[in-house]
Amino acid sequence: LQLVTQKDPSACGKATTVTVANSIAMHKNWRGGGSVEGMITQKDLPNQDCIKQQPRVLVGMDMNQVRSYIGCFAQEVKIARATEVGGVEGLRRILRTRLSTPGHFIAANYDRVSVGQAGVGVAPNATAGHWSPIGAYNIRLDKVLILDVARYKYPPLWVPVTAFYKAIYTIDPCGQSAPESEWIDGAPDLELWFSLPREQAVAEWIRWSSRNLNCSATFRGLLLVDA
Repeated sequence: LQLVTQKDPSACGKATTVTVANSIAMHKNWRGGGSVEGMITQKDLPNQDCIKQQPRVLVGMDMNQVRSYIGCFAQEVKIARATEVGGVEGLRRILRTRLSTPGHFIAANYDRVSVGQAGVGVAPNATAGHWSPIGAYNIRLDKVLILDVARYKYPPLWVPVTAFYKAIYTIDPCGQSAPESEWIDGAPDLELWFSLPREQAVAEWIRWSSRNLNCSATFRGLLLVDA
């Protein structure tokens, strides 16, 4: 995997997309000793023809949105929500099988707080959804390597599989939102949001999204990507 750093605090889904897309390009085109065709940056991402056809993303990205973005570069992308992986043992099987097979990648949507990191929620115990690619699974130690795209804040992290399972087995209160045409009050004032202190901006996002996006709460989980 060629890990990139997210460009702003809400761009973890886009940075994860770019990391996986470039890894797919390397898998398909690497010949050794030269550049790889098809590599992109976060700046390039919105200009990709397939991405232009995707619904507009405001701040964070839900599992369907990231699946659609990565799907622009992959042969197949499957959603495996935490309730669908078969418990901790099923998660181990997925990690062991996919991470030992060339051309197979995993992107994870998980709760930072559950792996001991600081969240950005408005309440002390609020969950903090985040996206990052998975780099490896150590069978002997039973730990998974999260390649955190927020590298300015956290380095790659080895996490026990049991803790990782708890991190994906959490609820995203806006895990599925309606298309922009169904937003009640239209687009929010993003310029105003980004001028606010972080916690206040998050609070405003939660209030706006719950009121306008017709959000559905869903479990977090994994994206299983085939190059």
